[in-house]
Amino acid sequence: MRLRNLRPKLGYLDLLVLGLVIVASPALLVAERLTDREFQSLPLIGLMTVVSLILFARVAASFRESARLRDEIGAQNERLAEAAAIVESTDDSITATALDGTILSWNRASERLYGYTAEEMVGSRIHRIIEPERHAVVDETLAAIGRGLLVEPHEATGVRKDGTIMPVALTVSLVRGQDGVVRGISTIARDISDRRAAEAERDALLSELAEQNDRLRELDRMKDDFVASVSHELRTPLTSIRGYLELVREDGDLSPEQDRMLGIVDRNADRLLGLVTDLLFIAELDAGKLHLNASPVGLVALAAESLEAAGPRAHAGEIELHLDADDQVVVPGDRTRLAQIFDNLISNAIKFTPAGGRVDVRVFRSDASAVVEVSDTGTGIPEDERLHLFERFFRTSGAIRAAVPGTGLGLAIVGAIAASHGGTVSVESSEGGGATFLVSLPLASAEPV
Repeated sequence: MRLRNLRPKLGYLDLLVLGLVIVASPALLVAERLTDREFQSLPLIGLMTVVSLILFARVAASFRESARLRDEIGAQNERLAEAAAIVESTDDSITATALDGTILSWNRASERLYGYTAEEMVGSRIHRIIEPERHAVVDETLAAIGRGLLVEPHEATGVRKDGTIMPVALTVSLVRGQDGVVRGISTIARDISDRRAAEAERDALLSELAEQNDRLRELDRMKDDFVASVSHELRTPLTSIRGYLELVREDGDLSPEQDRMLGIVDRNADRLLGLVTDLLFIAELDAGKLHLNASPVGLVALAAESLEAAGPRAHAGEIELHLDADDQVVVPGDRTRLAQIFDNLISNAIKFTPAGGRVDVRVFRSDASAVVEVSDTGTGIPEDERLHLFERFFRTSGAIRAAVPGTGLGLAIVGAIAASHGGTVSVESSEGGGATFLVSLPLASAEPV
């Protein structure tokens, strides 16, 4: 508020005229009584009375205006006192500086931040808390601010009384006079030493973490190379062992006990070969070396072959196998890899289906997709475990309790092969109600192989 507009509206001339009227009216009446002369005072007294009333009204209005102005000035002073209290109590340094760099105000937070008292700083130049090499830049900035430059919030450094340098976050606002001309700046400064230290610690941790990740990736690559190398080295002797076992058992010159024991060796060699094959597949997948020999593949023939291969295991477990398929369901893909899908899903179904149960395999077309469905009447899968079924080495709680043999890689391989062929795999199950696995693959138009 501009205080020059708060003057009372009653002037000294008004008060002089009012005083004269008040004194003159009774004086005329007294003069008439004492001299017994007619001064024709009544009209004059009436005029003076009217003037008096007008002046009294102006006096009353002036007093009311003065009271209002006092209230406004009091309210303004209260607001100024509140603003001053806020400035003094805030944790941020707040200073006012003229355009020549002279400090005009210095709150308590500034004293705590820089170490200088208000008595030391008010009237001195802002350069006192700025590094010498930045003095010229500050002078140029103040000159530019005088021309209307707006300064964005930024980070800089400040110098404490003890000479230490600290990082500060600065917010600079222009201070304008009543004429709108920039007279100086108001600066809010905050010590960000703790934040900078935290950022430095974070950057160091991120750098260390990046190094650890690089090391882990290198170890993972070495592990994949080792698994692939060992798998290749193991496949050759295992294949040789199984070949010689087959020759010995086909020779026929064995006792029943010898044949039984060689059968155990053959099954375990087959199981170990399957494990090595799975590990080799995972290693190739991780290394990005999984190659697909794509051609049109008939899924019905693959399903029949896998069911035939699984027949002895199903018969031994008293489990029925059934195939329900359309005439021709052809997809583009790698025949060997797609056969793994059938082998793993059917093997899984047989493992978890009790004696007297049933495994159904369906192959059919659905819109532009081929669908492979493998269902069993086994123990089912708890709901909270279904999301983890296609993770490597995951085994259900039921498999662990029943000590069902397996590595937990079969379903992970099914998911990877389906994905590499542009397909998807899902499961439907309820605990105790069996399970149904569905693989969806893009259809092909060429003849199957």
